[in-house]
Amino acid sequence: MSAALKWAVVGAWLVAAFLTGQLTLMMATGEGATLDWIFALVAGGVTVWCVISAVRELRRAPEPIFAPATAAQSPWADYPPGVFGPDDLAAVARAIAALEKGGALTPGEVTAEALCHRLSQEGEDGPYDPIMVLIGLALVADDRQAPLSGIACLLDQVEMDEAVITACVFDLFRIAGRPLAEGDVTMDLPRKTDQPFDMVITLDGRQHRIPCTFFFKYLPENLLMDVLILADQSGPHTLRQASLDQWVVVSSIEDAGLPAD
Repeated sequence: MSAALKWAVVGAWLVAAFLTGQLTLMMATGEGATLDWIFALVAGGVTVWCVISAVRELRRAPEPIFAPATAAQSPWADYPPGVFGPDDLAAVARAIAALEKGGALTPGEVTAEALCHRLSQEGEDGPYDPIMVLIGLALVADDRQAPLSGIACLLDQVEMDEAVITACVFDLFRIAGRPLAEGDVTMDLPRKTDQPFDMVITLDGRQHRIPCTFFFKYLPENLLMDVLILADQSGPHTLRQASLDQWVVVSSIEDAGLPAD
């Protein structure tokens, strides 16, 4: 309770005490019926109660005020931070350098320090294997609300609709080096889950009809097969994917970054 509110409550009790005291005095000094004296005793008791309540409010210890949680507060704030050392940092730096060499990241786009600190915020300890590096990249991209230059982090296990699915298709073609335009992807989603539908992707005036299966909470079946293959074949970059717990991470690799046969 704030100081102003506390004094307002004390004042209210004192006003109540004054009014009931006046009423007690009027009844006690009137020309006397027994009933007036009874009311006077009741009013006097109320007066005493009001005074006691005011004193009790004055002596009440102040309550701590907690700042309300905000939308920006991390849901992992209660988790202890993870621990990582110089060797972990160096290993992540090598992984990021390999992704930069392959064209999946631009130099300096994500630093090893930022990725390790982000994983630490999730309570993850080092060392960080390649899967954890990909999870860290997905978390960094999600925090920035901006896609990585050559990596698509497709959220899985979320409510799917036409906008979400279309954005995933656009992301695949973007990192493949063959960006799509508005209207290039059309579909008519069924009303029920686990039902077939056709996705139509237009490239250079030619329509590619791809049969898929719609799920309420998962990426459509065939999105990471025929749609990904079409994106891979349409652009200059080669695509590689990895399925994580919450995301499907698809990375573009330039020809110069591919290992020799």
